[in-house]
Amino acid sequence: MTVLVIETSTRRPSLALAWNSEVRDELIWETEDLAINLLGKLETLLERNHIDITTVSRIAICLGPGSWTGVRVGLSFAKGLVCGQRQRLYGFFSVESLMFACRKETGPVCCLVNAYRGRFYYYLRKKPAVLVRSPSIKTGTIREILSFLPPGTLLTGPGLEDIPESMVKEYRDLRVAERPRWYPLAGEAARLLFHKTGRKLPSPPLEPFYGR
Repeated sequence: MTVLVIETSTRRPSLALAWNSEVRDELIWETEDLAINLLGKLETLLERNHIDITTVSRIAICLGPGSWTGVRVGLSFAKGLVCGQRQRLYGFFSVESLMFACRKETGPVCCLVNAYRGRFYYYLRKKPAVLVRSPSIKTGTIREILSFLPPGTLLTGPGLEDIPESMVKEYRDLRVAERPRWYPLAGEAARLLFHKTGRKLPSPPLEPFYGR
């Protein structure tokens, strides 16, 4: 099975191609205007791997949380690629792939995404390696979130860009992931997809994450 993954929830979007659970190629770039270069990046990825989009078995698309514009652009783009064949689409959440990237962690992990207006989305798991049908994504102020996290929790996610380092250092029993791990990436999402479909976990509804 050939899978294309589209991750557009941050200003560091990415695309990945995977065959039978192995990620073969990935494109990562930075942009403030996703709409003007997403198609060109996809064409580059497909051409250098000698793939026609009609031969891709499944397209996985990030539903958020994250950049509201980026998520909507990515989702509309993915829907256009399948030409009405919605069964070829599979949705995932940005915090799922971030958590999956931390699956070797033995302690708790908390993924943070800016929800704006002083609030953050957070996804806390004490056992990052355990897959769930539907992640419990909540919101709170950053002070509220940091104050109740278990000691030793690893912080990750693009929300860390918007939190003063001095504030995080006030909570000395928390850890911070290396900066490259803050961003959800299409390659990691591809690995997540194969694990979820292998366990017959269904796609969530194909609509942008609105928050709760």
